[in-house]
Amino acid sequence: GVLDDKYEIDALVKLGGQLIAAGVMVVQGLTILWLPIPGEGTILLSAWQGNLLTVALVLVTVNAVNFVDGLDGLAAGMVCIAAAAFFLYSYRIWYGHAIEAAAPATLFSAILIGMCLGFLPH
Repeated sequence: GVLDDKYEIDALVKLGGQLIAAGVMVVQGLTILWLPIPGEGTILLSAWQGNLLTVALVLVTVNAVNFVDGLDGLAAGMVCIAAAAFFLYSYRIWYGHAIEAAAPATLFSAILIGMCLGFLPH
């Protein structure tokens, strides 16, 4: 983001950087393993399906935020709202169902909310 603002990087180069970042996530084991479908149950994904879905989700999310970043505070406000929703979701899983694996997601969501709220007045 900082390099793009300073040097106006080409879209394909940015996409390549996003693919590398998503690839690092997958290599580190941060992949989507299953999809909960309301009323239907849970779909378990194979390794390649989870990896592909993770990369696609990272690319879509990063570019969606980039598209709305035209007005001051718009992207930070949108990310703050999304982080708050994810915080409530992960907190309920962590606290309501005693699933300790949701604790980092709850913490990171709270940190992201604080970062966005701190950025909004400027």
